[in-house]
Amino acid sequence: MENKNCLEFFSKITTDNNNTDLSPELIKLQKLINQDIINFLKQDSPINSSQLYFEFKYQYERIVEHMRFKDINGMQIISLGGSFSSGKSTFVNTLLKKPLLPAEITATTSVPTYIIAGDDNVQAINIFNSQINLTEKEFKMLTHDESTENEINFGHLIKSIFVKTQYLNFQNVGFLDTPGYSKYDDVNYSDRTDEKIARAQLNSSDYIFWFVKVDDGTLTGSDIEFLKTLNHEIPKSLIISKCDKLDTENLNKVFLEISNKVKKLGLNIENIFCFSRVKPERFDIIKINQLIERLNMPKEEEIFAEKFIAIFKSVEKYYDDLLQDCRRQFNRLNIALTKSDDEQVVDCLNSLHRDYKLSIKKYLDKVNDLKRIWEECSYVLKVEKKSELEFTMENQNVYSKMIGNFSSSENSYANIVKNRRD
Repeated sequence: MENKNCLEFFSKITTDNNNTDLSPELIKLQKLINQDIINFLKQDSPINSSQLYFEFKYQYERIVEHMRFKDINGMQIISLGGSFSSGKSTFVNTLLKKPLLPAEITATTSVPTYIIAGDDNVQAINIFNSQINLTEKEFKMLTHDESTENEINFGHLIKSIFVKTQYLNFQNVGFLDTPGYSKYDDVNYSDRTDEKIARAQLNSSDYIFWFVKVDDGTLTGSDIEFLKTLNHEIPKSLIISKCDKLDTENLNKVFLEISNKVKKLGLNIENIFCFSRVKPERFDIIKINQLIERLNMPKEEEIFAEKFIAIFKSVEKYYDDLLQDCRRQFNRLNIALTKSDDEQVVDCLNSLHRDYKLSIKKYLDKVNDLKRIWEECSYVLKVEKKSELEFTMENQNVYSKMIGNFSSSENSYANIVKNRRD
């Protein structure tokens, strides 16, 4: 690419429109996530607070995607998952009977790509959350690694791509071609293939096609580990790719090995298909098409509030568990205090009481902060019931009363023990 064209293209895909197309509600939600939630998670937060923050941000970005690309609303989304270069893009090209997606790419050039039916059109969201229209040539420039030809790699500047194509025959089914997943020590690792990103993409879909290379001969340990972390309620089918590499006898052995492992581990896999781009009709392409056709029906519009509620509830449960543990420890201390005649032991136990009292107050304050943030989010998300969180005021009153009891001099355990002895 000439330097002039390269500069123009770079300028185009790094457009920052300051999200002027976003509604005041979305801007408010973005602020809540980037300020209130991140500040909330900085201190006394769950050990997986970074993952929780990522989930909040990811769900926000999905709202923006659905707002800008309204054609995917009401679509049954089939996500294509598996390790990097396991045959996902090749599968889409075979369905379309057109080499739309690049099959030979690197982890740094792979971009999450939605494919739906419609008049040929390509759009993208860049790292500044701006929406961009792309030509077919520009799309190929983004998704091909041309660094060996002294070209600049632009793929990392794009968050997601939305492709409409006349070659897709399913009007109510869209595909999400994910970059795949890899671990930090994997040669194919990049920010694109980070496990938490792949997991969030797959868990946001309605159905999952999980790809396994026939060369592996089995379902690998990393595949099993990853599959177990996916939402169990999302139906899944497993697709063995590149099956033309084996003769019938050896392919049957691989199929049986994978099938037995799936059953033994109790993985939620509905079907196991064999696939090859070289001779698709020889394998299960017809069965796969029949499955997609069964899914080819409109669905209700996505309710993002439910996703946010689920994240808030997981945070709330963390503090609820801590408070219940404090309560149990209080009860144990009560028993120990009433049975001890040693003043030094009583002093130590009362010191523990004070520590637990401070802990309870700290966790109650966190719950109150959480509820405040949720109420603001629920207003933005137009949730009718703002009391969706299960930690009720009644629970808070119980713990607040406990603090009051232990703060009162006439009810302090030192006095209770002293009065009992007298």
